[in-house]
Parts: sequence; C-alpha cells; structure tokens
Amino acid sequence: MNINKRGFSAFIFLALALLIICPALAVDFYVAPSGNDSNPGTLDKPFATIQRARDEVRKLVASGLKENVTVFIRGGIYHLTETIVFDLRDSGTKEHTITYEAYPGEIPVLSGGITIRGWHKLNESSALPPAARGKVWVAELPETRAGKWRFHALFDEVGLLPRARSDGFKPLPVFDLDDTKDDWEVTFATKQQKSLLRFPKGAPLKNWSNLDDVDIRIFPWGPWTMNLLELRSVDVERGEVLTTLPATYPMDPSGGGSAKPLTPEEAPLVQKSAWVENVLEA
Repeated sequence: MNINKRGFSAFIFLALALLIICPALAVDFYVAPSGNDSNPGTLDKPFATIQRARDEVRKLVASGLKENVTVFIRGGIYHLTETIVFDLRDSGTKEHTITYEAYPGEIPVLSGGITIRGWHKLNESSALPPAARGKVWVAELPETRAGKWRFHALFDEVGLLPRARSDGFKPLPVFDLDDTKDDWEVTFATKQQKSLLRFPKGAPLKNWSNLDDVDIRIFPWGPWTMNLLELRSVDVERGEVLTTLPATYPMDPSGGGSAKPLTPEEAPLVQKSAWVENVLEA
C-alpha cells in the first residue's frame, strides 16, 4: 500500500486531534433519592441507593476495570438503615480509578436517623424518680431491620437535645502505679483493665434493671480522650463497673501523668472525669 507524505501527515494530524478531543473512556453511574434500584443507574434513570451503585461497580471490578468509574450522588437526604460497607472488591487499579462524589452543585446528605412521631407526656407516676416526675415524654420507636434500635442523639427542630446526665465523679485508681510502670505500659494495659472502672461511695451508680440502656461518659486518661461506654455490670458493694468494650486507656483518675498544663475547660474533666448518662435519676 502506497501512502504519500501529504496523506500520511494528514492521517497523523487527524489521529492526534481525536486523542485531544475525545476524553478517556469512563463509566458513570447516578444515584438519587427519587431513583429506583431497578433502574440502570443513568442520569435519567438513577439508582436509589449507594449500595446498589456499589454493587454495579463491583461487577466491573470483578471483570477487570477498563475505564475510570464515577458514581455521582444527587442532592437530597439518603436515609440509611444499615452501614454502607466498602472493601477490597471496591478498589480501583493503578490504571483506573473509582470515585464517589456529589453531583456538581448539589449536596447529598447521608443520615442514619429515623423520625420519631407520636410524642406524649407521661402521666404522673410514683414509680418515677422525683427528679423525673412531670418531665418525661414518651413515644413508640419505629421498627428497624436490625431489631432493637439503640441511639445516643436526639434532635428536635432546633438542634441536638441534651441527654440526661448525672453529677460527675472521679474514678478510683484501676491499679497502683509504681516507679517501674511508665506511661507506655499503662497505655497498652490489658482489655480487662481498660474495661474496669472503680468508683467511690456516693457515686451515682447502681445495678439498674435496664443496664443495657445506661452509658458511662468518661475522659479515661486526662482531658484529651473521651469515651462513651455501655455497661455490662455494676457491683455496688465492690464499687466496680465493667463495660462492654474497653476504654482507650485504663479508666484512671490521674490525668495521664502529662506535664501539659490544663486549660480552665480541661481541669474539671480531671477532677470529675466520669458521669452516668441516660438514667431517669438524672
């Protein structure tokens, strides 16, 4: 086949022009609150959930990514009934990327919240602690697929409502520190030690019948780390609490032994670094 120089130059110019004009191949999916997971995930017919888009992307990954993939999430509220999980099946490659991003100019909101309706004031009851009488409102919780719904934050139209909280108290030492035990040894104490809180007499703790509703909020090792821990057991005689999960550090009152000066806001968190939440007595 004979190609003259002029024709060959025109062919090269056209090829380069096409490379410049045509962007790299890409696959786009779209998600919108008004969508449907039976849709193909196009701009006109978007998916309804991010999980549905994720599963479609996984098919492309499993077959070998040949293009960049972008999932555009349209504006609106996405009510989540379970955690969205990503793992190695959702990874891109050195050659091709996978991106989840807001649709240009729009704001998507992912919310695990549920609207609670039907609030009414509880009738006076002598069974309530004095501090709670006349102040308790109740409502039926909506059903969820996960069964009993446990939550730690309640919002009204103004914003976050404060939880019932007891007076603060200072925990007793979990173990006696000696000269041979430095901060690193305390930091890496066992999970059993980090799940143990010792409290003084008069602290607002008892073996509640609804123990799984009660939390300890604590700054376990100085004012720089805060934990919210569910209770497993309370032994009032021994003055001990066991939590379902270990704290970040042993729940010790020493403040971490740091030489860092405390601010006026931090100092009270060392003097009274723990309190009970979500009990009617508070």
